[in-house]
Amino acid sequence: MFKDREQAGRLLAQKLLPFKRKRDTVVVGVPRGGMPIAIALAKKLNLPFDFIVTKKLGAPGNKELAIGAVGLSVKVHDKDLIERLGVTEEYLKFEEENKRKEIKELTTKFRKAKKKENIKDKRIILVDDGIATGATLEAAILYLRKKRAKEIILAVPVAPIESVDKFGAVVDKIVVLETPKNFYAVGQFYEHFPQITDEEVLKLLDVGNGKKISS
Repeated sequence: MFKDREQAGRLLAQKLLPFKRKRDTVVVGVPRGGMPIAIALAKKLNLPFDFIVTKKLGAPGNKELAIGAVGLSVKVHDKDLIERLGVTEEYLKFEEENKRKEIKELTTKFRKAKKKENIKDKRIILVDDGIATGATLEAAILYLRKKRAKEIILAVPVAPIESVDKFGAVVDKIVVLETPKNFYAVGQFYEHFPQITDEEVLKLLDVGNGKKISS
């Protein structure tokens, strides 16, 4: 059980100390929940930070059920689930267009507080508050590969063991603090797990103001 996201970020940093002050390394958080962790980690490791906005694609009649995810220029689909639910191409296209519109709006909003870091040929420590379905993280990883990151380290406080196996096969390294057997939702492993607002993300991004954060 973690106290909150900030504590989880500091604990993750302890597992990533070899990358402290490495000039070729950038911490990247997935808004909204991943940002407090990413910035706490960046602060401890004295590294620059950035963000990637991705959105899950919700199933028809059940928006909480992820049938995939999109980023600005990437998409991932759970083909088996899409086929099982009988999701149409028209629905997928409509959902993708709506989510990309949200992503563009959020990215524009957040860029007012944080300039874009260079990803090409950099080691990226990709951070979220945990792995549930993992769809948004898949999209983020695909985006980083497309932008030619030289190495991707996925760092999360908690994830089911099957997710660790799955993502371990698609990133260069994975760091997970806890892999509980009874995993229902990410929030069950935090004492304090509030929803993060856009305004809170903006405040977090403004902390570094595009510069390295000193611990």
